[in-house]
Amino acid sequence: MNFVQEALPDLYLKLSFKYKLLQKVPSLILMIFLISIAFTTKASATETKPVPYNAEKIWDKTCFTCHGDSSDIARNHLKVVDGELQGPMHKETFRNFLTNHYLSKSKADAIYSMLLTQANNKTRFEQECSSCHKSAKEFVYNKLDLNRGDLYSKETTTPTYNFLETHRDLSKEDVVFFMKQLTVIGYEIYLPGLTE
Repeated sequence: MNFVQEALPDLYLKLSFKYKLLQKVPSLILMIFLISIAFTTKASATETKPVPYNAEKIWDKTCFTCHGDSSDIARNHLKVVDGELQGPMHKETFRNFLTNHYLSKSKADAIYSMLLTQANNKTRFEQECSSCHKSAKEFVYNKLDLNRGDLYSKETTTPTYNFLETHRDLSKEDVVFFMKQLTVIGYEIYLPGLTE
């Protein structure tokens, strides 16, 4: 036997192994690809996206007891200067003040955004009622009295709630909303010691 004949079985074995391996390479690549997709999908499915804070709930739970309604604070005590909020005592540092005032940074950011929006927007009373009644405070001061916790018309002694039920087709939710706002203002005007 010559060298070629002796080497053929070894060469054949080597080539056949490489050929079989080459046949399996696409399968291996496909398997690796599918495994990587499975791990990626599992990882992305288990990742949690941060849930934005509900600033109104944070305010009601953390701030309302001392500071009252957020929109009242925003519109009556804060200023917007160059797109930033300024407080009466914390003119340049209001955002930092919130972070140092019982709130985490993320909660403080949520409260700051809510107050900035409220400070930039007119109140619902201003939007819907000011063409006849100017401001809510002026309306309560000039037209309404507070008696045993309820608002009444100074002129007719009609309970304000009953009047609002028939005023301008207001829904029950609208009546409740405006009564809440007007009553808070009534307490501020007629019983200021209770609201301080």
